[in-house]
Amino acid sequence: PSKVEWVEKCALRWAFESVGGTRESTSAQEVGSLLHAIAEEHPHGDTEAILADFDARWTAAYGLDTWPERAAYAGGREMAIRLAAYLDSRADREVLIEHPFKLELGRAILSGKADRIELRDDGAYVVDLKTGRSLPTAAEAADNGQLAMYQLAVVEGAVPGVSATAGAELAYLSTGKAG
Repeated sequence: PSKVEWVEKCALRWAFESVGGTRESTSAQEVGSLLHAIAEEHPHGDTEAILADFDARWTAAYGLDTWPERAAYAGGREMAIRLAAYLDSRADREVLIEHPFKLELGRAILSGKADRIELRDDGAYVVDLKTGRSLPTAAEAADNGQLAMYQLAVVEGAVPGVSATAGAELAYLSTGKAG
């Protein structure tokens, strides 16, 4: 599902990445991966544990000796604080984390992992955690291809025992906003 956006934005980039032509990861992507790992480890929140985990993982992977390292740490820690607040506000929900799926839909195969699927009485609610700085407009968020693919996967049986979607959102850790 995360590749759907690139099909719409730049089909050439999508084609290259589909056959393994990816560029080297950036420090922002590495911080994003670190925050996703923490979200996976603490699905029901716990601010103190999340911040301790962030600090421990940061110390193990990066330094704090230079100004760029300290600036990256401060920005990453702010996102960890937002992540903790977000997860704490949803601590009472039954949740699947990094839920893998692979479905055949006609000639197409839809596969991936959903960051977070909250199981509700009315269906599965999919949350995609975002650590990037660029925010979509409200109309772009409402028409997000990635969220549409996750919801299609839910309806088509990606979550055992669930056949309805209760919606989806993009949760932006860089700003604390959801779309």
